[in-house]
Amino acid sequence: MKYDLIKWKKTKLFKINDFLSLKFRRNKTFIYVRNKKFIHCKYLLLNVPIHKFENYNELNSIDEAIEKLDKSLEREFEKIISIPPETEFMGHCSNLQAWAENYYDTRLLHSNLSFQLLKKLTEAGDPQAKIVFREEIAKRFEESNFSVATYLVKENYLKFLNDEELDFVIQNLKNLFKDNPGKMIPLLKELVNVDLIPIKHFLNEVLSDLYYSGDKDLYMTHLRVLYLNKILPSNDFTISNSTEKYNLS
Repeated sequence: MKYDLIKWKKTKLFKINDFLSLKFRRNKTFIYVRNKKFIHCKYLLLNVPIHKFENYNELNSIDEAIEKLDKSLEREFEKIISIPPETEFMGHCSNLQAWAENYYDTRLLHSNLSFQLLKKLTEAGDPQAKIVFREEIAKRFEESNFSVATYLVKENYLKFLNDEELDFVIQNLKNLFKDNPGKMIPLLKELVNVDLIPIKHFLNEVLSDLYYSGDKDLYMTHLRVLYLNKILPSNDFTISNSTEKYNLS
């Protein structure tokens, strides 16, 4: 790593493997996949004081760290902006090399970057990316992180999963719903756009469980989300019985 970072001053290129590299152009860092420009790295999270992590021993990913440290990171933003371009480039190189050395573990980068990049590497034929791509999508639903789950659904990553992996995701969605039904609304709004039969069955189960729970407000909130988005037919069991149970006629 040390040799490569010295070498880049002449070549302006840092090669991680045959599929992934970074280039320093016009004081900006660009990620390349199979020698084709993929994305411009707009910023780098650096110099977050270690003591700010002391109360977060159970952090599972960079996404969780950013969420929990959101306000403190905002206060650090001026320091982030002042990072010299060359130092920022070296930081990106270090982060992406660590990511590659850890078999493209998406927890080590922000999900907005890690999944886009992993998908691109898979399409480019990277054998390691092809092995872990679907697994990484499925396992991130275990974390109880609503923002990551919502991102993956919104960006249509569920379509890449096989039946077994999708079943695994749905089971974890059920756990999320059981633990935090009120926090599911943003995720449900994205799930209604997923054209997969198992997901539609899951959404019907959500309403059914709420219907029998007796929590009228929570049930009606979820019903509006699903029904108004036409995920359920007007003669659906839960809808047709709502009039009688909650006097909605």
